[in-house]
Amino acid sequence: AGMDDCLQQLLNNTTAFLETECPKVLVSKAIGYAVIAGSALVKLPQILKIHRAGSVAGISHASVLFEFVATLVNVSYFLPLGYPFSTWGENAFLLAQNSALYILHAHMSGGLRASFLLEALPSERPPRRERHAPPPLSPHRRLRVGARR
Repeated sequence: AGMDDCLQQLLNNTTAFLETECPKVLVSKAIGYAVIAGSALVKLPQILKIHRAGSVAGISHASVLFEFVATLVNVSYFLPLGYPFSTWGENAFLLAQNSALYILHAHMSGGLRASFLLEALPSERPPRRERHAPPPLSPHRRLRVGARR
């Protein structure tokens, strides 16, 4: 039974409605749309906090990029195949929000450029750690360092 048939049965004959697959169909659709509604705002607090702070400190570049790509792949798969929006719609809203996060992160960490994509990839060598200067030598020690024997 389709969604329209179920709604007609619900309005016309409640007893017949309960004896069919319609309650399952309606509950399934309702849950799908509830998930979509929830996902429409899930990243908004993070986006607003970043915007207000003017900083993306503590947010991993790789995680922003990979989550953006993951939602892009999901939408790119389901949309052309014609799946019902209730089965993949949350990914559309997440893609929009992840796009905003990606743009904010790119802008606040040096600008959107081609190398921004590459910076998320692991490098062959570990990042250089900042080295601290050795403690200064005492005046007596300095004299001995340069002296030849």
